[in-house]
Amino acid sequence: MRTSSAPSAGLRPLLSRTISDTISDESPGAARRLTFIIVALVWLTACSPALDWRLFSWPAGGFAALMPAKPSEETREIFIGATRLDMHLFSASAAGNAYAAGYADLPPALDSHARERLLQDAQAGFAHNVGATPGSFEENSIEGFPCRQFTIAGNASGRSVEVAGRVCTTDRRFYQLVYLGPAENARNADVPLFLASLKLLF
Repeated sequence: MRTSSAPSAGLRPLLSRTISDTISDESPGAARRLTFIIVALVWLTACSPALDWRLFSWPAGGFAALMPAKPSEETREIFIGATRLDMHLFSASAAGNAYAAGYADLPPALDSHARERLLQDAQAGFAHNVGATPGSFEENSIEGFPCRQFTIAGNASGRSVEVAGRVCTTDRRFYQLVYLGPAENARNADVPLFLASLKLLF
């Protein structure tokens, strides 16, 4: 049975500080959506039985991702480096971990170099929130747009935690998927599944 819950009081502020319509068969996005659903079903065969993954899509934000429970929504002003953004954040908790997907419209003046710096600043912000240094990262892409993926070991409320994230920019939006949980939970949290699930909806 699917259950929904919000992140615990200790996890939600950390996520917040950093961080559906039916498509008819005639719609140009129908094939894209169907393909993603099929791929998602394949992913589910290898995921943790303790997590109830489901496809979450938000057409207004132009993205879809897998979430382990029905997410709650909030919007808040944040700064990533010197860039102010209105972040739309969708967060859920499961098995003692917090998962969040978010997006924000970018200021029109940001060029490709500024968008790349935004990804760097986002990783640094997550690291700062758990008292760590940014460390290494992996560069990948989504639909040809740049992404940065990272894992950070840190501390929150006196306990060891792990933050894993994937942040991406398109010409007009910033996207993020973020996992936060106790260090001992990470192995069974399906983090690679979650971070790989981000899809853009056109």
